Amino acid sequence: MRHADICNDHSLLVAKLTLKLRKAKTEDINNQRYDVEGFNRVMKETGEEVLGFRKSKKT
Repeated sequence: MRHADICNDHSLLVAKLTLKLRKAKTEDINNQRYDVEGFNRVMKETGEEVLGFRKSKKT
């Protein structure tokens, strides 16, 4: 584009680009299962240690 006034001896370039994208392979990720029960147990134990239990307001 020679008509662009940018006070330089370089010319601007305009281009059109076409990409063909492929679907990512996710076979290995789908076969992995997490130990959700172990996670829940660890979160509960950690919460009890760090936060403790509420004190009863009944006196």
